[in-house]
Amino acid sequence: MIAGFVLGGITGLAGLGGFITFLVKFIMSYTVESGEWGTEVSSNQDFMVLALLFFMLICAGAYLIYCAVKGRESLHIWSLEIAIASLISFIYALARLIRSYQKNKPVTDYWIWLGVSLALFALFLAYYFIRRKTAKRLAQEKI
Repeated sequence: MIAGFVLGGITGLAGLGGFITFLVKFIMSYTVESGEWGTEVSSNQDFMVLALLFFMLICAGAYLIYCAVKGRESLHIWSLEIAIASLISFIYALARLIRSYQKNKPVTDYWIWLGVSLALFALFLAYYFIRRKTAKRLAQEKI
């Protein structure tokens, strides 16, 4: 139960810090340019996606704390939430990588982002299935 509070608190605080940081960076990245063809508004979309991913961490931490208060086992659901956030990050990095290749821009950052996202997705998804299998086995032994 205490482990749920601690892990939920760490996850929530890390999510809150990252969310605020990248939301501020996203807001500060807005630029407005006026030309003969009209006004163009642009921003750094990477910061927006990172802010949303850290918001998902806030939700995962809050859920873990909620389950700790209720006395339920929730680490497998927490790991699934992190795996889903990693999958979303992987898909976004893949889309940005393809776009960078089309526009002949540097792609090193997106390769790193893609690899880290894929590794986190595989790690947390494997952990989810191991925990789920263990929980089913323990439930069958109780019967």
